[in-house]
Order: sequence, then structure tokens, then C-alpha cells
Amino acid sequence: MSAPRSLRLWLLPPLLAAIAFAIGLAVILLSQGLRAGTPESLLLAWMLVFVIGLPVLLLVLTLASRIGAALHRHHIIPFTGDNIPRLGQ
Repeated sequence: MSAPRSLRLWLLPPLLAAIAFAIGLAVILLSQGLRAGTPESLLLAWMLVFVIGLPVLLLVLTLASRIGAALHRHHIIPFTGDNIPRLGQ
């Protein structure tokens, strides 16, 4: 296994734990914001979208891109049983 791949696999559990902690903290902050009032909770929700939502979205989109690339890696040139004309000339 290559070093970058093993590093990604080694960092995955702490990353998931940090994301779970951040989401739990966001839920606590939103509940306290709702107790303070609607404008405060809306401002807090807007801040949490950028502080927590965008990094999580970045990780999810990266994962989706890797999965999509792995699924379509062998579909670049369709196999029809024929030779590709002028290949290697």
C-alpha cells in the first residue's frame, strides 16, 4: 500500500470523530441560539453553515469524486472487440 493511501486510511477515524464532534457542538449551539431568540439563532445557523457545513461538504464531494472516478475508470474506451484505428502510429 502506498504511503499517501495508508496515511489517508490512518487519518480517517480521527477525521470522522472530529466531524461528529463538530456536528454535536453545532446542535448544542443551535439549541442555545433558539433559547436566545430567532434572530440570534439565524445568525448562528448562518455562521455554522460556513464553519461546519462547507468543510464537511468539501470532504463529501471529494469522496463522491473518488467513487465516481473509480466506477468509470474502465469506461474511457469502450471494448467492442475491434482495434482502435491509428493507435500508436
